[in-house]
Amino acid sequence: DPYQPVEGRYRLTRSILSLLLAFGTPCSVVTKNTMICRDLEILAGLAAGPGCAVYFSITTLDEELARLLEPDTPPPAKRLAAMEILAGRGVDVGVLIAPIIPGVTDSEENLRTIVRQAAAHGARHVSGAPLRLQGSVRSVFVEFLSEQRPDLIPLYEWLYPGAHARI
Repeated sequence: DPYQPVEGRYRLTRSILSLLLAFGTPCSVVTKNTMICRDLEILAGLAAGPGCAVYFSITTLDEELARLLEPDTPPPAKRLAAMEILAGRGVDVGVLIAPIIPGVTDSEENLRTIVRQAAAHGARHVSGAPLRLQGSVRSVFVEFLSEQRPDLIPLYEWLYPGAHARI
């Protein structure tokens, strides 16, 4: 995600997008941040020219759960609103349902709700990716489970012998 908080100060992503537009180079961006709307004119130019796709990462539309899982990101409703703004300017937008967290966000109801709302806000694409417990993510996630969902610990001990879930 190129729209980390520091991007507000340094504007590196904005500079890169401007160069991509100037040199006629298509691009795609995955983000959780509504700051992307700051670069609407450049993204619209890319969309009208060489091509541009923006994918918003959304795990759940449940605001309370979203705050627990992603405390430092804009709420999912604001991401959908930003996606609709981009779609309205001709930018090809979609949703990346990621990570899909077994026992937490993998219910059919949650996934269908995200897809329906994404479509209602202009998404033309939907993709998903399961949770990976790689490196330090594992310890952070196990701490989350211990605090929020200790009932799921046995499932995760079996399901994740390594970074990737068993198939």
